[in-house]
Amino acid sequence: MPRKTEPNIVIREAWGDEKEVGFRGIEHLDMPVQEMRDLIEKYGDTLIELQQVGEEHDGVEFYWQAGRVVANMDNRAEFAKLARYSDLDIDDWTLRRYANFYRLFPEHNFDPRISKSVYTELSIGERLGIAKQAYGNLINYHDGDKIVTPTVYEVRAWVTAEDYSIDSIIQTLEREAKGQTNELDEEKLLKGVKHVFILEGKDPDSVTPHDIRTAMKSQSEDHE
Repeated sequence: MPRKTEPNIVIREAWGDEKEVGFRGIEHLDMPVQEMRDLIEKYGDTLIELQQVGEEHDGVEFYWQAGRVVANMDNRAEFAKLARYSDLDIDDWTLRRYANFYRLFPEHNFDPRISKSVYTELSIGERLGIAKQAYGNLINYHDGDKIVTPTVYEVRAWVTAEDYSIDSIIQTLEREAKGQTNELDEEKLLKGVKHVFILEGKDPDSVTPHDIRTAMKSQSEDHE
């Protein structure tokens, strides 16, 4: 029998401002009831704290506050077994992103002008070592007066490009942009290549419209 879509775990008022975790639709659990009770005993307070974070914050601030709650959790995968039954709809992958984002900015010194989706890309585990430097490149490029705000596909191109030649970056931008934006024209490609250069700490002014047109022409000829 498939599990119902409504959550089996509910956070409810107990006495005054106190809250407790309880069951709803317990007969639809796909684990032994005692195992669920043990998880509630172990992680119920954390579930309540995340619920409160969700009520009080949104956007990038929610991302950081949730990361603060789960960063030092011993077994996030075990907690995710409980959270999947709640209104939070959080899985282990999401918990890791929250924790990694908090580890990137433990002093709460992130710039809210960069989108949560971009921070999510920077918060993937194997990228943490280079993510902080890339972030610094974005916010310091204009000496702090304004920041560079890349798209998600530009960040992915920075991570996955075989090298940082213009040809390689353009090919990677076109691959990563599928489903995210309309066809990349010369203007978008120029902006994308410049943003990848900035993320990598290279001089974006070295890229010209002529360079983009030349690379686009070369790729078009290769496909003929």
